[in-house]
Amino acid sequence: MKVLNYIIKTLHWLVVGASAGLIVYITRETLDGISFLNDHQYLTFQFWMCILFLIDIIFEFIAAPKKWKYIAGHLFFLLISIPYLNLISYFHIHLSKELAYLVHFIPMIRAGYVLSVVTGAVTTSDRIKGLFLIYTILMISSIYFCSLIFYIEEHPVNPGVPDFWAALWWAVLDSTTVGSNINSYTGTGQALDVVLSAMGLILFPLFTVYITNILSRGKGK
Repeated sequence: MKVLNYIIKTLHWLVVGASAGLIVYITRETLDGISFLNDHQYLTFQFWMCILFLIDIIFEFIAAPKKWKYIAGHLFFLLISIPYLNLISYFHIHLSKELAYLVHFIPMIRAGYVLSVVTGAVTTSDRIKGLFLIYTILMISSIYFCSLIFYIEEHPVNPGVPDFWAALWWAVLDSTTVGSNINSYTGTGQALDVVLSAMGLILFPLFTVYITNILSRGKGK
């Protein structure tokens, strides 16, 4: 069992390292306006990273005391670890505009899963501090990926989004519920407006609670 736990821990860190590369790829492809399906190097990297994800899931399944409970809890992560883009490219599958729109966001969802792995790796034994780290990483990752999606959708049609930095600024202001002077032109942009504002309303009060808790501890000493 110790050997199995060591293998799983090693796989987790390999997943984190590979996924950092995925995030770099996603950012580069997005900013350069390159389609994932047209980049052979990216497809190759993503394929082997998906294989690594699946191997990690298999070993975790072997170590799980309750197999069906593990499957139920990790089914979504299993589904997004399938290399859909590689299958689409290999079999020359033609997708409708709507389906293509959904599929090209799958790498971003997978990267979000990776960030949850990173969160688990840095969580400390202090429960309050651990939760603060989780919420901080969740907030930062949400702002970053929402800004990428906003840039993809709004840049071609919205003169207020000339570059990625404008999209990032929009995401930061929306998450603080202050609001940005950049108006959304697309349905996706408007949906992201709601998501980021709601997330800001939920998460920022938690930061206030954490800081208050630290100050209370200091006074207690």
